[in-house]
Amino acid sequence: MPPKYVNRSDFCRKPPPKYVNQDWLSQNGGKFLEKVVRLSQNEGKFLEKAAWLSQNGGKFLEKVVRLSQNEGKFLEKAAWLSQNEGKFLEKTARLSQNEGEKLEKVVRLSQVGGEKMAK
Repeated sequence: MPPKYVNRSDFCRKPPPKYVNQDWLSQNGGKFLEKVVRLSQNEGKFLEKAAWLSQNGGKFLEKVVRLSQNEGKFLEKAAWLSQNEGKFLEKTARLSQNEGEKLEKVVRLSQVGGEKMAK
């Protein structure tokens, strides 16, 4: 069993405690600083990327809005064209009616002329 009280002289015989190598600390400190710098750079890149993404997200949303606006304009234009087409068809029908009336009139006149000639 070890003695209850350790004699002070026992400490003197033990080798002095190993101190951490200063070179190792300085190297690791350097690596640590390097790591910190690298992390901060990466964070900077990350923030830059986040900013870029948010900008692009903004541009994307803007594009979506613009496309929806353009689609609205396109639909409006389509409606306008269909209205005009309706008016155009109406006009065509009216013209064809008028042309039919003209032809009828010409036939009637020619009939009347024929009757006159026959007299």
